[in-house]
Amino acid sequence: MPRCLISLGANLGDPHASMQQAFFWLKSHFGNASVRGSRLYRTPAIGGPDNQQEFLNAIVAVQTQLTPWEVWSVIREIEHRMGRERNIRWEARAIDIDVLLYEDQRIWTPHFKVPHPRMTMRRFVLEPALEVAEDWIEPVTGWSIRQLFDNIANSPPHILLCGSDTAQLQTMAQNALSEIDVSATQCQLLNHRNTAPLLETNNPWITINDIPTTLKSPADLTSQALNLSPSLQPNLLIVAASPPPNVDIAWEDWLRCWADTLAMRPSTAPQIAWNGPRYLLPLQSESWATHELVAAFQAMQCPVVPRD
Repeated sequence: MPRCLISLGANLGDPHASMQQAFFWLKSHFGNASVRGSRLYRTPAIGGPDNQQEFLNAIVAVQTQLTPWEVWSVIREIEHRMGRERNIRWEARAIDIDVLLYEDQRIWTPHFKVPHPRMTMRRFVLEPALEVAEDWIEPVTGWSIRQLFDNIANSPPHILLCGSDTAQLQTMAQNALSEIDVSATQCQLLNHRNTAPLLETNNPWITINDIPTTLKSPADLTSQALNLSPSLQPNLLIVAASPPPNVDIAWEDWLRCWADTLAMRPSTAPQIAWNGPRYLLPLQSESWATHELVAAFQAMQCPVVPRD
């Protein structure tokens, strides 16, 4: 029977009661024997408005004959019943339920993506997932949950930021490091001719890939363009790509070719020579992209504490 991994989170009202209620509804839909849940974990709010209270998070493994889309419909109905409202991104919420994995499915649409595109950088997802799905494989990277967790747990966060506007990337990286109170000297530039020496540091840092200006399409993003060396071991590759020219076009549709190149959806297109976590970031604005970088750093190194 197909396996599905689901995340739960809450930080409004009585989060513990909300998590228990959500777990009850999941068991009601999928059956007691088909649902296994992790412990509850306390984590800080990441990426959203300031002054939020801490979250409770948990991971649930489900066996089901439902399709991914049917599972998504079930969890949206549970959220609706529990009063979930969606007004501001990453805001405080009574309940948040996401599909993380569904077997080896890769789905890329504006409203529903599997695997969840941020799960590989979120310690508050990966740590509880070890309890119920340690050996499950994330199909974009081909890594197990254990490998994904070890990738961010055993070293300081290091992001390899890739794009064609080097000056803009440099500014974003410096601003992001400043926001997390790390010196901007922790921002390092690679170019397509040679690899700069790696910094010796226990702090977060960003390496910027100086892609040649001749880069015109995702197919040009090869291992040579990335200039990867055996000594370079980023936790996360972020590809910053130009957004659609107007708001009537969903950025997921506009950047579908990049999603193909990054193996985020099934495709026969040439794929990037990269075997690790990756994230596709639309450059909607410099401030937006900086916010995403800050949130990525915070998610990789946030404290995750079992609830007493």
